[in-house]
Amino acid sequence: MRNILSITEIKKTNNCIRIRFDTQGSLFKYFSNDWGEFFADYFEDISSAPNSIAVIPFVTNVLPIIWLTDSLLELDELDIDFYQCINSLRDAYANMYPMLKFNGHVTVNKLIDNKSRTESQQNKVISLFSGGLDAYSTLIAHRAESPHLLTVCGADVGLNDVDGWNSIKQQTYYTTNEFNLPEPFFIKSNFSRFLNFSNLDALVSKSKDGWWHGFQHGIGLLGLTAPIAYLHNIKLIYIASSFWEGIKMTCASDPTIDNKLEFCGTNIIHDQYDCSRQQKIRLLSEFLRYDKKQLFLRVCWKSHEGDNCCKCEKCYRTIFGLLAEGLNPEDFGFAGYKQYLSGAKKTVGGFMKESPVLRICWREVKERYDELQIYKDDKNFNWIYNLRFDQEYSKFYLILRSFYRSTRSLGGQILRICHLR
Repeated sequence: MRNILSITEIKKTNNCIRIRFDTQGSLFKYFSNDWGEFFADYFEDISSAPNSIAVIPFVTNVLPIIWLTDSLLELDELDIDFYQCINSLRDAYANMYPMLKFNGHVTVNKLIDNKSRTESQQNKVISLFSGGLDAYSTLIAHRAESPHLLTVCGADVGLNDVDGWNSIKQQTYYTTNEFNLPEPFFIKSNFSRFLNFSNLDALVSKSKDGWWHGFQHGIGLLGLTAPIAYLHNIKLIYIASSFWEGIKMTCASDPTIDNKLEFCGTNIIHDQYDCSRQQKIRLLSEFLRYDKKQLFLRVCWKSHEGDNCCKCEKCYRTIFGLLAEGLNPEDFGFAGYKQYLSGAKKTVGGFMKESPVLRICWREVKERYDELQIYKDDKNFNWIYNLRFDQEYSKFYLILRSFYRSTRSLGGQILRICHLR
């Protein structure tokens, strides 16, 4: 029996889109038993969005499954701009993962042209906003365009984390006011929960990457924005880069993929791929010299309350990066960071053994310290000058890493992408 995924119901009730679907063949094992449907809650009335748009949030989150299982996705109607970019998206994935086969097809009964607005009407911009360094850097770079900030709950912030979600919403509102931006947008979705990550990780094991990080989160996040883009005449959506062109690695959010996505006349830009993390901190420093704004960087992948723990690798990387550019981490949400500095060497060293990407990140931090020759006589900092980046993996470590990758859960996937953002 051929694998077929078909939609049985698209229900729009005020601010929420709910999509029920049916699977044939072996597709059922890639979806979670805990969720019988996909949903996206928009915190505003989106009931007037046509089904050809309302279905896109679901489709973007299942397309890689369709391709990798050589399945058929059956749709009644779909936005024509989005339909025409599907093959380009598939080719981008195939180029990133030559060890995997990307087949499968999407059949649509009716293609709808939703690009009826004139250019003068379609003049608004969205910037995806997590509150992290990358998101702030993109906002600062495009602040003259007065973007709407858009924050999503359901990825690094769990659906049931009420306190964390409220804290992050408050931060988005605060930043909106601080930069005098138009009203922000919020989305809450089970897009990272309605799938079976264990089976999907096994499906892509040859890629040496996980499902969430390597295949879903980029177009999954962007697809959620389609109804808002339609209703608010959005011409452009910025998604901040997590990595930069100096780092060659697989990732679901990449300019070769994100920039191919389009719907209802709205284009996507994977922003600042030419800037490294330390360069973004430097740009932040330069901006604050002339515009004294209060910014809170939410970078921590360990804390679940929307704040920073100040003692994980991600926090350390940001703290030391800020200090290198003459900024006080206390001013950016790292209250009491000094009491944790003594643990940085051990924590950072452990993570660098695990991740070649982190070795690149910390090499950049070290080069900045080498250039400025700062804190050399402080025992909490002088270890940076002695960092080595030629560690060899032991056989035992490789076995442990292989075991971890074969058993990691959704939580591990989310921690991984948040760890690098």
